[in-house]
Amino acid sequence: MTSAPEALSVIPPVQRRLVPTLELTGQAKTLLNLNFASSLSPPVNWQLLSTVALTNPSQLYCDFSSPPAPSRFYRCDTKAV
Repeated sequence: MTSAPEALSVIPPVQRRLVPTLELTGQAKTLLNLNFASSLSPPVNWQLLSTVALTNPSQLYCDFSSPPAPSRFYRCDTKAV
């Protein structure tokens, strides 16, 4: 049995990259300052990446920074209200 003709579209390859994903934990409704540094050599230059509002005691945060850093260190602290 022969089926009706079908069309096949081929698209160019999509660039893929690894995206750092962090699990943030804390009390729900807490604001966290998420900081990053490219190196832990003194003096460490921590920079603000984002302020995150926790909606659950545990939630994921993806760092979609562009261009992606070859290495990155993270820390977070509670944002003063």
